[in-house]
Amino acid sequence: MKLNRMLWRSVYYLRAGAGILGFPITFLTFITVAYYNLTFIQSFFGGFINFVLVSLPLFVLFVGLFGWYWLKRSKFFKQEIEIGVEVNPYHSEKLTPVSVPTSKALVRFFKKEGIDCHEPEALLKISE
Repeated sequence: MKLNRMLWRSVYYLRAGAGILGFPITFLTFITVAYYNLTFIQSFFGGFINFVLVSLPLFVLFVGLFGWYWLKRSKFFKQEIEIGVEVNPYHSEKLTPVSVPTSKALVRFFKKEGIDCHEPEALLKISE
């Protein structure tokens, strides 16, 4: 594998790994900084384990809600996908010519089996 290609692939792997490991590292940093720097938290919870047991579900809930908002309600994720399609020729030049005939064949097969295909047919008309 060429060095240039390995470099670009390593950046992608770094992003993927940072996304996966970012949650536990962020949580660990949060609980450590919050517990040891805010004295009222120490007196309120009485111990580090109690603080972790209370803050973990709240942290998971907050991060989950933020992720849901990012993917479902904000326009940022939609723009990210659109940019990905623009810069990746696989999506527009290679995948679409294969997926449309495949979808048409599936619609014909499903009709023979008596499955309603009104929505896929409407989508296929748009793509033509």
